[in-house]
Formats: sequence, structure tokens, C-alpha cells
Amino acid sequence: MKKRKIGIISPAYNLLPVFPKRREEGKKNLEEIGIEPVFLKNAVRDYSVSKKGVKERVKEINEMVKKDVDLIMASMGGFTSIQTLDEIDYETIKAKKISFCGFSDITSLLLAAYTKTGNEMYYGPVYTVNMCDYGGVDSYTRDSLLECLDGKKMELKPSSYYMPEFIDWADLEHKVRIKKQVKKDPDWKYIKEGTCKGKLIGGNLQTFLLLIGTEYLPVKSFKDKILFIEECEMNMDEFCSHLECLRLHGILDSVKGILIGKFDTPEMNEGIEEFVKDYFKDYKKPVVYNMDFGHVFPICTIPIGREATVECKNKKIKIELSERK
Repeated sequence: MKKRKIGIISPAYNLLPVFPKRREEGKKNLEEIGIEPVFLKNAVRDYSVSKKGVKERVKEINEMVKKDVDLIMASMGGFTSIQTLDEIDYETIKAKKISFCGFSDITSLLLAAYTKTGNEMYYGPVYTVNMCDYGGVDSYTRDSLLECLDGKKMELKPSSYYMPEFIDWADLEHKVRIKKQVKKDPDWKYIKEGTCKGKLIGGNLQTFLLLIGTEYLPVKSFKDKILFIEECEMNMDEFCSHLECLRLHGILDSVKGILIGKFDTPEMNEGIEEFVKDYFKDYKKPVVYNMDFGHVFPICTIPIGREATVECKNKKIKIELSERK
């Protein structure tokens, strides 16, 4: 089997120079699952929001697009990938059918590239967060990414474990530690029974709210799609206000269904069921919540632009993805 090549870029934050041992561990982890990581000469550089810093990030994106790679993955999220959107070489991305992968702030890059090219994009792992742990890439994150890249018909399923342990990366530079995996039962939930079909679109909610109504994410982009959203470091008031923004744009009415990822705090995960049941009580479309994607560990990869069928019936959830076209 031909080894895949994944280009690693830093469209927002760049921690590659800060944690060199972690960076090297990631290379080994990817090679073990049949992936060759590709870095440009300027990959290990300081991060800056200055005009010069933005040009460096844009240059890296456009240079990587020209390389012989199967996928381009962000090294990290952050807050500033939105700064790069005006100067990205979308024509070459479209012509070469290039896809990007990442989550959180990388939502800006994914949705802009999807809007401009129609290419499939992947809301999934980033290099430093998900690929570089000691002990290798966890099986759920690994298998979901590789299945998506294969492009065959597949299902999104709950993980059988979660990884709540926080280990400071600075400590890992001095001492090897492997994250613990805690077993769990399937815990995805839905509000009402129903079925919907449509292309997937979404990402980190507060990030793509910055793009709505621009050339990179017109409101019409959501029509007849299945919307997936996730958030982090947020309380219920903030999450409610973000949903209201979607409602006021007419997006909640225009999509065929909604998928909501787990939150990164126990408080939000404990309160979300009561909230969504009340908020969507008159909603006639499928709403699934507590899913394994976004700012949690482990995560599944969700292909933006891929057609999916969501079926909620008899206390069971089936999310089937079509073959990539």
C-alpha cells in the first residue's frame, strides 16, 4: 500500500518550536500508521499576528498546497486562521482537489476552502494535540481519520472510551507519560425520533459565526445541509446566545438536522441535555448531542461536504456517510 503524505502547516498558533520532543514523537506516530508527515523549511518558526506573521502563514499554506501531499493538517488551532483567508490560493486547491484537516479555529480555513472550491474538508485532528502523544495515536481518532480519507461508505459511531487526563506538554518534554483511557458505554443521545439526509457542514460554533454572511460562508451555504457544531470554554448563556445567532440568520430552520459535540467541561455536559430538550422542543428535525468530536479526547473526523444520513429511532442513532464523490 502506498504511504500517505500529510503536510503539516500552522495557519494559526505554532507550538512546533516550543515542544521539540512532542513534535518528533508525532512524526514517529504518523509513520507507524502509514503516514509520512511533510514539513516545510519554515515550519518551526515563531507565531505572530503582525502583517509579517500573517504573510509567513499564508506563504506556508500556499507552498504546501503545491507539494505532493494527500492531505494538509493544521499543527494547532488558535484564534487567527481567519487572517489568512484573503490570500490563499484557492484555484490551486480546487484544481488539485486538496483537503485540509483540523478543528477549533481551523474551522475558518476549512469552511472558506470548502466554500471556494467545493472540495471535501475534514473536521478532525490537529498534529500537536492529537497526533503527538506518547503511546501513539489513540485507536478511535486514528481509525476515524483513516476511514474518512479512504472515502468509502462508513458510519460515525461513539467511542468506547474517553481520555480525561490532562498532562502538561512541558512535563512531557522531560518525562514520558501515556494518557489513560477510561471505558464508557455508547453515550450519544437524541431529542426526537426522525431521519434526515444532506451534506455535512459546520465546525466550532463561535469561529464560523465570524464568517457567516461573508464570501467565505454565505448564509445559503447551510440550506438543506446537516449542521454539526461544538464549543469549548463556554457557559450555557454563551452557548444559548450563539444558537440564537444561528436562528436569527434563519440557519436552524434551513438545515435538515443538527449534530452537537461534547463540551470540554463537566458543568456543560451535565446541563446540556435539559437545555437542548427545552431549546429544540418544537424542532421537527433530528438533533443529536453528546457526540465525540471537537475539543474532547478521543475524536471522530467529520467530512465537510460529504453526504450523510442520520437516523434516530428506538433509542438508537445511526449516522451513515456516503462514499466520497
